[in-house]
Amino acid sequence: MWIRGRDALGRRARRAGAGAGLTGMRGLADLALLTVTGAEPELGDLLAAALLSGLDRDDPFHLELAETALAYLDHGGRIEPTAAALHVHGNTVKYRIRRLQELTGRPLSDPAGGAAVSRAANWWWALHRWLAETTP
Repeated sequence: MWIRGRDALGRRARRAGAGAGLTGMRGLADLALLTVTGAEPELGDLLAAALLSGLDRDDPFHLELAETALAYLDHGGRIEPTAAALHVHGNTVKYRIRRLQELTGRPLSDPAGGAAVSRAANWWWALHRWLAETTP
């Protein structure tokens, strides 16, 4: 059943998905995080400033670190699928994640924490915004 008012939400979700390079049919709920984060870029910039202040936008290696961390989050925090997606060795992924954590002074993930999903979403959003502002 279609609920009145969802037309605008559907259009925003479609734009968010297209902006992320997604094609084909998608469920509205599958685009929820992209839609919400796309609507509040300033909040994403605040997260990037808070979580990624140790990274230098002019350093190509820092760009690699951010891209690796984002791929790591996109692959559920698993090393081997991340390495395969980036065409690098698993040890390279481990090193880059460790180096990012050293530069930022924050753990990328904390499986023991009760807010692990929220923390991962914050990192994901911050990395997306940082990379969007860093790459032309």
